[in-house]
Amino acid sequence: MRRLNETALHDFTLGCDQDGNNSFANCIDNVARDIADIFENKNITYLELGPEPAKTRRIISKLQNLHCTISDYISVDINPSSEVVMRNELSDLLSYDHIHCITKPFDKLTTRDIRIGTQPTLATMLGFQEGNEHPDSANYFLSKILQHEDFLLSEMQIFTGENHSILEKFYLDPRMRRFSRLALERIYPDAQSRYRFEIIPVTLENGQVIRCCVSCEDIFYPNNLEKYVFVANYCLKYTLAQFRNFRINDDLFKIICEHSTGDNTVSFQLSRRTNRTL
Repeated sequence: MRRLNETALHDFTLGCDQDGNNSFANCIDNVARDIADIFENKNITYLELGPEPAKTRRIISKLQNLHCTISDYISVDINPSSEVVMRNELSDLLSYDHIHCITKPFDKLTTRDIRIGTQPTLATMLGFQEGNEHPDSANYFLSKILQHEDFLLSEMQIFTGENHSILEKFYLDPRMRRFSRLALERIYPDAQSRYRFEIIPVTLENGQVIRCCVSCEDIFYPNNLEKYVFVANYCLKYTLAQFRNFRINDDLFKIICEHSTGDNTVSFQLSRRTNRTL
């Protein structure tokens, strides 16, 4: 995944419209400028839920160049090896004792874990992590750990009804196939399988339909696992309207700005935590 993101940030045609506008990299730069306008000459805590080294380095570097001070960086991940990766990635941008890494599931995270002083927090979810959760659960969790006037930057791969081929290209990329295969090998190292990708409609309790992209391995050896399907990854893909509506549901967040790629496949959404509590 890291290599996929690095490629995306150096390809200024990825995500563009037919006229070559609004690439994926341009969107990240534009949202960084919006964040810098909000926090210019202020100190903030940068909280990352699910480390994304290439994207994070680009955003923090842009913010610093635009006179926004990152006093502390906190990453949260269930994988303990993320700490080494993120410290190496940010060592020339932030001092060692201001880089904090928490190994903990998101649902176990509390405000005390991520609060440093009284400075505001910018939380980021840049790896489609929200798509791995029920939308109500994700919004509730985020509202519990973030306080009034904290900000949230979330990235979402958008479903338009017309971009099946773009989603397929992403999930059929050799690096995504490799990611799926490695996930299988952690559990069944000797299994033989074929990679498969599906877009499945999922109906929520309120009757609303969300598409879900599923990457899986159809196992054909050994015999006792034959015809079993190993789900390596699943991720909900909202429409842009759904992404907006779920964010402002219950008035817990107010959307400040959005930046979408020219082909409308990815949206970066910046929102502010309101003073509403559940």
